Amino acid sequence: MTHRNLLITCLFLTACPGEQVIVRETEASCGNGELEMGEICDDGNDSNTDACTNGCEQARCGDGVTREDTVLGDEQHEECDDGNSEEGDACLTTCLLARCGDGVLRADRSEGEDGYEACDDGNDVDTDACRVDCREARCGDAVTRLDLEEGLAGHETCDDGNRDDNDDCLNNCQRARCGDGIVGPGEGCDDGNEDPTDGCSNDCAPARCGDGLRQVDEACDDGNEVNEDGCLNRCASARCGDGVLRADLEPGMAGFEVCDDGNRTPTDDCTNSCEPARCGDGILQIGVEACDDANEIEDDGCLSDCTLAPVATCGNGEVQEGEQCDDGNRSNLDNCTNGCELAFCGDGIIRQDIAFGDDGFEACEDGNEVNEDACTNACEFARCGDGIIRQDRAEDAVDFEACDDGNEDLRDGCLNGCVEARCGDGIARVDLEENEEGFEACDDGNDSNEDACIADCQLPECGDGFVQAGIEECDDGNDDEGDGCTPECLREAANAYLVFVSSELYSGNLGGFEGADGKCQRLADAAGLPGQYKAWIGIEGTGPAQRFNQPANAAYQLTTGEVVATNWADLTDGLLAVNIDRDENGNIPQQRGNTSCAGGGFPTVWSGVRNNGEGFGNGCGGWRTDQGGGYWGRYDALNQRTSWCSGGLCS
Repeated sequence: MTHRNLLITCLFLTACPGEQVIVRETEASCGNGELEMGEICDDGNDSNTDACTNGCEQARCGDGVTREDTVLGDEQHEECDDGNSEEGDACLTTCLLARCGDGVLRADRSEGEDGYEACDDGNDVDTDACRVDCREARCGDAVTRLDLEEGLAGHETCDDGNRDDNDDCLNNCQRARCGDGIVGPGEGCDDGNEDPTDGCSNDCAPARCGDGLRQVDEACDDGNEVNEDGCLNRCASARCGDGVLRADLEPGMAGFEVCDDGNRTPTDDCTNSCEPARCGDGILQIGVEACDDANEIEDDGCLSDCTLAPVATCGNGEVQEGEQCDDGNRSNLDNCTNGCELAFCGDGIIRQDIAFGDDGFEACEDGNEVNEDACTNACEFARCGDGIIRQDRAEDAVDFEACDDGNEDLRDGCLNGCVEARCGDGIARVDLEENEEGFEACDDGNDSNEDACIADCQLPECGDGFVQAGIEECDDGNDDEGDGCTPECLREAANAYLVFVSSELYSGNLGGFEGADGKCQRLADAAGLPGQYKAWIGIEGTGPAQRFNQPANAAYQLTTGEVVATNWADLTDGLLAVNIDRDENGNIPQQRGNTSCAGGGFPTVWSGVRNNGEGFGNGCGGWRTDQGGGYWGRYDALNQRTSWCSGGLCS
């Protein structure tokens, strides 16, 4: 034990006059059970884990010693004591063991280690951003988040914990619904749109005949199971002769049927107009009527009761007065009707005595004088190419004709499919003079203005604003002189300087200024460009500002005619009118280099020139070596990066 000298304090007590109390020098001993000077406590034991440590100091949370003399619930109870003030390790600063849910995020564990916490919000709510096991909530963890409003990132309406996108809960944790484009439970289809006529209805049921939605292969769809109305149950439009008697119309209404036997036999009990056969309808019922001339004239050979007159009349084989013919039979379908009149196209009776191809053959007979319906006035079925435009079909209906010129010439105003010719259909019209509306000099079926036929179906020409490679040097779409491009689509040499990016790639060893200028001149000469050309490169003290002429009234333009700058001051003010992105031939140049300037990319050119035309640095040894580094600009920039952007290896 270390011995220390204690100060001796002597007090004269007035209560005991004449007596002197002396405190003798003693040695403090921590652990002897007596509280002595320099000790906060002394419990006389050697336990370091109770309220008084072996150093005779009061035990406290944070002293690095875990107390064992208390139980859970006691004040100053400690589960741990790591002696530090770190809140994110295994022992909190309250001397409680860190646990998931204590509201303190552990920082001493890596993902995958025991005790790792991705989050800790200190609550027992499993439906917020932090799970009760201190994992971050995510779509697919089988717990639906309830802490977010709809529309916020992470909002969930469901979470089934699987990757099945075809059940009630989608993989984005939203409830499956009709129209989300995913076929879910109870859906026959789901195309994700609101078009009910594309094969999948808006209630996610596959299209079917009878669903009330007309598809492209259905003539109609009224959505009911009534077969006797205007739309049959097979989604075909009702018509006389389909074998189904309509019950939805009143007598006198168009389409009303008294009968419908489903055949085209006009001589049975039901005529082809869906009316019951009757005496006087002009149709002979075999075995029932002796005649039927559709009138009530008694002296024409056929009585009004459809019996033959007892005297010689129409039908006796002899042409008598008032008869155009008399073939002695009772057939109404040959060249002589039962009224002894010559059959003709338009009488409403289809002749059966003439073979197809013979004169007088009737393919149809509608008994009207309308030439633009399904049966022409020549008793032929209407067809595309017969020269008659049908008027009885809607624009989107089968057999609709926008035109019909009756020929097989594809190059006039009406194509062979009875579709009106238009610019861009790939067929050049030859039926119009050059000054007539719709005239086409060509038609290549595309909308390109860069090929041999421009988008308005005219041949390219100087002045149309489109440069023909190899034919025109420029084309600015006007007849103005002095704007850089002549009315003959030639570049103007006066009052304009041409600028271009070289079509060839070079290392930084350009041969100095002389070699670089020579390369520019060689490319310009090969492209047929007029004048002398120099390279836009520089070094410290020498650049375009010293090497180039600087007239105040001369513009700078691309080889395609577009003006880059109106004069030298405009060229060097840091902002161009258009990108210098054309080579000597008017083409977009190859990409080159690899620079990180202004977003990276490859559209780089050797420069070493600031935007004001002054040179800087000594790039590539004055542009005479491919060793070391040089300086770049970007030909796709309009600002100062056109000339001064970054640098790269001279190789």
